[in-house]
Amino acid sequence: LKGSSSIGKRIKHLIVDGKEVPVPQNAKALIVLNIPSYADGTKPWDVGKNHPHFKEAAIDDGMVEVFCLKSILSIALLKTLRGVFSGGVSKLAQGSKISIQMHPMEVWATKKQGVPKSKLYGQVDGESFEFGCDGEVIDIHRKGSVPTMFGP
Repeated sequence: LKGSSSIGKRIKHLIVDGKEVPVPQNAKALIVLNIPSYADGTKPWDVGKNHPHFKEAAIDDGMVEVFCLKSILSIALLKTLRGVFSGGVSKLAQGSKISIQMHPMEVWATKKQGVPKSKLYGQVDGESFEFGCDGEVIDIHRKGSVPTMFGP
């Protein structure tokens, strides 16, 4: 999910496996990822030793990783300064059931000048789409799996 303003102000609740997870107010994008890499091979979920309660991302663990970007340059910084700087990526949670509950528009739009835009933009498997964010709830969970064969 991303919008021109901070997405953190639009999210009312982020619930991961039944527990509420705070989203930074200055988050520009919220990403729910089920593979270890993103944006041309960047690995934003490198847990290292600074996050002992998180596991490394894996495609076969039934979990998704939830993180936010604090700038539109976050992925570029992460890719360029790998291992030196987090690039404005904040790891929020890992889990198998995610619920993103948006505030009603009147809550986050009160300080906007002019007519506020109630649309947000999302991306699923590389395909972008637009949706209304006026009190919406987005639920993400594993529905099933497809057998996949990997070669040498």
